[in-house]
Amino acid sequence: MSKAVSYALWAAVFFGMSAPFSKMLLNYLDPIFLAGVFYLGSGIGLTLYKGIRRMVGRAPRLGNPLHGIQWRWMAGSVVTGGIVAPILLLIGLQRVTAAAGALLLNFEGVFTALLAWLMFREVFRLQVLFGLLAIVTGGVILAWIPEQLMSWSWKSLAIAGASLAWAIDNNCTRRISEADAIQIVEVKGWVAGVVNILLGYWCTGRGGGFVAMTLAGLLGFISGGLCMILLVKAFRELGAARTGAYFSTSPFIGAGMSILVLHDPTSKRFCIAAVCMAFGVWLNSLDDGKIRSDSPAG
Repeated sequence: MSKAVSYALWAAVFFGMSAPFSKMLLNYLDPIFLAGVFYLGSGIGLTLYKGIRRMVGRAPRLGNPLHGIQWRWMAGSVVTGGIVAPILLLIGLQRVTAAAGALLLNFEGVFTALLAWLMFREVFRLQVLFGLLAIVTGGVILAWIPEQLMSWSWKSLAIAGASLAWAIDNNCTRRISEADAIQIVEVKGWVAGVVNILLGYWCTGRGGGFVAMTLAGLLGFISGGLCMILLVKAFRELGAARTGAYFSTSPFIGAGMSILVLHDPTSKRFCIAAVCMAFGVWLNSLDDGKIRSDSPAG
């Protein structure tokens, strides 16, 4: 296994943790406020990390500082991945089980690959298309309400919307993946964190308890900060489409944790959806060829 693939898989593990533990924290914090503390935790954590490394004479840098047009891609990443996506996810998780919500995040890999193909001309093999179709099939099974033939769970659709926002974020990040990964995540953490906290307080007029906020910040540092650094490093070698394919394992990690930690119930429909999505992820993981991109990063 290459280092780039291991980066993508570890990022999936860290991000997979977010669904079950965010579900627990929603009992104590408003969704928008929680999203803010989550990202602010990643920003503060990375700032402290950089400060400590400088004190010992080992200032970390994972690329060149952001410059010029890269700041536009950075802004797109902050808005879609740091503000819109987490709010939609946490709103959806209020009514959807953490296990089902985690599986629905498989749509992120689908949307990432499609956007990489349609907008940035990244090329991948036909088997990836079949893999994406299998993931979509599983998502449709999860979101469909059997009792109402043409009805869909809007909470599930909110999570799918979060996946689309994160897919846009992934492709924006791909454009700046040669820049300093720590700076990318640090900027996103501080800006998205402050904006969401202010927005959450404005909407509800209240914050949260110290313990809940501390735990949310720690989760943000692990599932947001460390996860994104690993993703940026994976983007450099694998491209957005292949990285998205490996990262699609994160929903299964999250679903497994949700079942073990929260004892979320499963059903025949849930199991069928999980099998469809797992098959799709497996097909995507077989695409070991180097992704070609006609558009240079940055």
